[in-house]
Amino acid sequence: MEEMWAGRARLEVREGALCGVSGEEPHLVLPEGITRIMARVFCGCGWLKSIVIPEGVRKIGNHAFRGCRRLAAVRLPESLTQIGDGTFFGCRELKEVALPAGVRTIRAQTFYGCRGLETVHFPEKLRCIREAAFEGCAGLREARLPEGVAEIGEEAFRGCAGLVRIHLPEKLVKLGRQAFCGCSGLREAELPEGLVSVPGQAFERCGLVSLAVPAGVQRIEAHAFRGNACLREVRFAGPTRIGGEAFAGCGRLVSVAFEAEGYRFESSSFRGTPWDEESFGAFVILGGELLEYRGREAKAVIPKGVTRIGAGAFLKNAALREVRIPEGVLAIGLSAFFGCEALEAVEVPEGVTEIGDSAFAGCRALARVRLPESLRSLGSEAFARCSALNEIELPPEIRWLREGTFYQCTGLARVKLPEHLAATSSQGLLRDLLDGGLAYDGLGVFQGCRSLTEVVIPAGVQRIGFGTFRDCPGVKLVFEDGFAGEVETGSGVC
Repeated sequence: MEEMWAGRARLEVREGALCGVSGEEPHLVLPEGITRIMARVFCGCGWLKSIVIPEGVRKIGNHAFRGCRRLAAVRLPESLTQIGDGTFFGCRELKEVALPAGVRTIRAQTFYGCRGLETVHFPEKLRCIREAAFEGCAGLREARLPEGVAEIGEEAFRGCAGLVRIHLPEKLVKLGRQAFCGCSGLREAELPEGLVSVPGQAFERCGLVSLAVPAGVQRIEAHAFRGNACLREVRFAGPTRIGGEAFAGCGRLVSVAFEAEGYRFESSSFRGTPWDEESFGAFVILGGELLEYRGREAKAVIPKGVTRIGAGAFLKNAALREVRIPEGVLAIGLSAFFGCEALEAVEVPEGVTEIGDSAFAGCRALARVRLPESLRSLGSEAFARCSALNEIELPPEIRWLREGTFYQCTGLARVKLPEHLAATSSQGLLRDLLDGGLAYDGLGVFQGCRSLTEVVIPAGVQRIGFGTFRDCPGVKLVFEDGFAGEVETGSGVC
């Protein structure tokens, strides 16, 4: 161990590595001969106000100056190539930093909480800024990143409230979640062409005024620009997919322009913006798909031109008692009317071929349902827990009744199975595909239908499988002439 002195500070050096320090020297100039500063050497040294690190030092270890709350100035040598995680964490008096040319990566939390940091000089060959590197640097007003930066990590500039503008380089291909979240002063951010995705909360609660999304951006994730209160216009150059609440709460957003076909957004993508309210009203429709119904009337008349009722479009609408579905609709999506407990009757028009999983599940008042001849697919739990439903006629061309389709429809009394039915097996697998149709033994399709007394079985059904009528104590099967199938033990029929 070699002993060195720098003013009143005693330095412990081993083979060029600064390992420890004792004594206090507020304005420290390290002597020549040191090649690296080990982890946490100056951690918590509240007496340190400035430091000059000599040429020859190549590496500074993790958290080396963490918590030096009075450190206001630091001079880094050009020989330096590596600065460790959290090196200047919490150095709240630090004003300016010039990073040497050899630094390629700014590591995690390097300047976290340096709230007094105003200026950072970035090296031209910088490639990566890791997570939370500048989080909480509220005094930082501008960050001109070199063109070679390809990655900005999660929360890299989160909470930099004083940041007014950020230059994002053209080579940037990866941007982390919450990278600029809470940069409330940020007015300008130009997205580069090479960026494929804007992740969740990347620019949440910023102060952006306008935004141009280049054609290369394929996806904007949920909450990416949520709460930009000053944002007035957004322009999309390509077929971008926009996630839920991506622009929600942008209370001044009045202009949204799509310059290419193929774009997609969710019903909540622009929720709470003037543009959204003016464009859609009660029905949010995009490309023929009804994404969301926002009304609270007892009767909803779906506009003509809708071809699909999207997933969760009427989800848990407590006021809805009646809905009119227009001709031209081809499909009713997953959970489209899930939990609409006041809904009493539905007439599904001809042309609809698919009703998705849980589409009407939990519609406890639903007593009357008319299904079209065109229907081919009925999803699992499609009418589960529709306790008021007492009778339903299943169209002949339905090929599948999936698990729990009518689970706990406690009022259901009579059913005729489709003539060309094929069903999932009791193990969720397909059974033998024969000329007369696949064996019908879907697990729990009518499970818990305690009022079910009569089920008509067409001749083409091959098998009634395990669990099909479980907890249906009074059910009776009526077989049409020509039925030669099998009723398995455990089907629920005595």
